[in-house]
Amino acid sequence: VDDIYWAASRFCTSRKVFSTMQGMLGLGPALLQEGDLCCVLFGAQVPFVLRRVGENYKLVGEAYVNGVMKGEAIVDWMIGEKYEKQTFTLI
Repeated sequence: VDDIYWAASRFCTSRKVFSTMQGMLGLGPALLQEGDLCCVLFGAQVPFVLRRVGENYKLVGEAYVNGVMKGEAIVDWMIGEKYEKQTFTLI
């Protein structure tokens, strides 16, 4: 129990639990708001949360999403099972 408490207090401070529209669970930045977009950016090691600002996007922070942390999202995208490629302009 002490190990779980230590890990939770270290990694969950200033974080917010969320779910995607597809029902996946995640842990994101405390600034997370409904409508934010969680995405896997090509070349990144973790998913990121983006917030739309007009026609552009603002980087809110990194996220943990169960099922996409070890390249699973890229594999699913490559075989055409899930996800779509999009271009974002970050400000």
